[in-house]
Amino acid sequence: MSHVVTNLMVTDVAESVAFYRDVLGFKVVVRVPVEGEVLGDNEPDQSIIFATLSFRESELMLQSQSSFSEEAPGVKNDAKPGATASLYLRVTNFDELVERLGEAVITEPKVSWYGMKEVWAKDPDGYLLTIGQPEGPPPS
Repeated sequence: MSHVVTNLMVTDVAESVAFYRDVLGFKVVVRVPVEGEVLGDNEPDQSIIFATLSFRESELMLQSQSSFSEEAPGVKNDAKPGATASLYLRVTNFDELVERLGEAVITEPKVSWYGMKEVWAKDPDGYLLTIGQPEGPPPS
């Protein structure tokens, strides 16, 4: 195995792309519309059903609810986005990112027992994000 890539089923791919790109700083790698070829960098995000984003060595795929339920075995077409998991984003610009997240932040910052300053936030589909930055040495 070379690495793990997360694929999130989302309600509106364009809205999710904007959130992860504009708020969290991901770069758009690929956008696929309902009909036609992969979109170029300057084409609008309208009617996209799939996108791949990257941040350094990490990748994130965003797939429309209808497209995801067609492809993923056992996922019904009325399945709702969301999960009992979270994306943990280890950052070096904690305060700046928390400010950019604004009302998406759902907890106050705190330092965990394992030395990470953290907040919890939600993306447009309610997926939980944990934003963490080292705040001193890890426990020994």
